[in-house]
Amino acid sequence: MKRSFVYRKQHVPGVYQRCNRDCPADTCNVHTWSYHVVLPAKDGRRPQLTKGGFPNGREAMKAREEAANAGRNGKTSSKPKLTFGDWADRWLAGKVERGELRPSSHTAHLTALGHLKRYLGSKKLKSLTSQDLTETYTAIIRDRRVEIEKAAKVGKKAVGANGQTLRPISPASITRVHSVANGCLRDAADAKFIDHNPAATAKKPKYQAPKINPWAPAQARQFLDFLAGNADRLNPLIHLAIHTGLRRGELLGLGWADVDLDAGTARVWRQRVTVKGEVFVVDQTKTDAGDRVVPLFADTVAVLRQWRAQQNRERLAWGPAWNDGGWVFTREDGQPLYPDTVGRAFRKRTEQAGLPRLRFHDLRHTFASIALNADVSMPVLSKVMGHTNPNFTTKQYTHLSPEKHSEAMRAVGEKVRSAAG
Repeated sequence: MKRSFVYRKQHVPGVYQRCNRDCPADTCNVHTWSYHVVLPAKDGRRPQLTKGGFPNGREAMKAREEAANAGRNGKTSSKPKLTFGDWADRWLAGKVERGELRPSSHTAHLTALGHLKRYLGSKKLKSLTSQDLTETYTAIIRDRRVEIEKAAKVGKKAVGANGQTLRPISPASITRVHSVANGCLRDAADAKFIDHNPAATAKKPKYQAPKINPWAPAQARQFLDFLAGNADRLNPLIHLAIHTGLRRGELLGLGWADVDLDAGTARVWRQRVTVKGEVFVVDQTKTDAGDRVVPLFADTVAVLRQWRAQQNRERLAWGPAWNDGGWVFTREDGQPLYPDTVGRAFRKRTEQAGLPRLRFHDLRHTFASIALNADVSMPVLSKVMGHTNPNFTTKQYTHLSPEKHSEAMRAVGEKVRSAAG
């Protein structure tokens, strides 16, 4: 039996509650409310839309009005039967075909969409709500935790389909999942498959990025002296990282053909990165602004000259077995350095040097911090670091030194003091 919704003593057409014989004659608090609306004619047909699951008649009525308005404004879905899973596959394939994703980004998108499709893959795209996404984010974290705990109870480790040990999913990971969902559904809205992007109002778990404490200039100098004193072959790489702020992949993507020691410049135009243990040489930088020519400090040029001489000696020692790939940073046999190995070796060296532990990427923060505290302007620093938007540089790489903080306090104090009568 259908119970019509009565609003202000009038029956509202198209809004109803589907009940059974056991339900009370006047009100029912068990069954949800639904709406049905006939939309304006399109291509000679008058599409009809039915949707249920509303907790009360007022919400069903409001949703019906919104659907009717969307129909009149031509914003109804052009693919009413399209599922989220089908659209996600189609969307990702399009981005790959257009060359919009680097290998690492492609893998990150596959992982994020895999999580989402597990919960939402069969759901109609037009029916997807922000609440669906909010609940999915919570479920992804919860279900992974339960899976790990269940395996631990029998003395085992939870293992994924690829045979790798499963780790807890953090709020930071969900932030990345949400970013992919937002892009996917924003494009669906632009294509008129849905009338709005539900990810725009979805709630993700609270996440606070870890605080980064870059090295001070004296600590950076201490580390370089430690490496040089031990004749460490990572010294030229670390020196260049601290003095240029280049990303790890950009450093490992440098070839000698890109470096002009006489002019004191290096051209950055590609990266060497790892994706699930496999190395990729990507013939593009992270952003369009990342393709740039970087000037080199005189000390850096001197370090690279010494390094090239050492590399030439190793070439002669290895003879025909030398791998002549033209890379700047190599092992003794000429093989290019493995990106993940560089990260692990860097962490080990920082511990040996007795310095605060950093990620390799934090050397980029160290460079930015030293530059800013040396009064390099933000627009200049943004270009040097290969960022498209100076605002991103400001948000991600602004680290105020204690000296600059004290200088600001003194400046304000002096102004207030001088204003005294």
